Amino acid sequence: MNEMIQFLKNHLAEHYAAYFFILYIVGGRPGAVLSAMAVDISVYWVVPAVVIMDTFQIPLFNYLYGAVSKQKIIQKLMRRSQKRMVSIKRSGFIKTLTCLGPPGVMIIAMLPLKGCGMWSGVLISRLIKLPLIKSYTLLICGSFLGCLLLAGAGEGLIRLLTF
Repeated sequence: MNEMIQFLKNHLAEHYAAYFFILYIVGGRPGAVLSAMAVDISVYWVVPAVVIMDTFQIPLFNYLYGAVSKQKIIQKLMRRSQKRMVSIKRSGFIKTLTCLGPPGVMIIAMLPLKGCGMWSGVLISRLIKLPLIKSYTLLICGSFLGCLLLAGAGEGLIRLLTF
């Protein structure tokens, strides 16, 4: 593991700003924040950059959800699946998200897990029909808190490995 950290420090640290976008696209928020922590890049630079990149995703995902839901084939599939919607609304996951409401959007956007993040946060905000301004605010707060969570976990991991 120490060899990998040394490799990252030697090759990424010099030109991290150029690699940042590639690491963000490939690894998402965890890839960008944790790689910056590994090469000793300041958290004060990485966290705002990642939050800005996450913020750029919100209007894109809102547009995609709006454009896809208006297509005739999607509307036809939605009419066919109305019977299944009753069982979906009874599922525990949807009930939990509905109970959480707006804070659930922030929690989903914050967590660095599979199925969580900005894409899912935008979807949930559309499902519970939040106004755009409230949705943006919750998603940006979730992104910021997620970056802080990853920075703390990365710092702990680095201290554990170098101990």
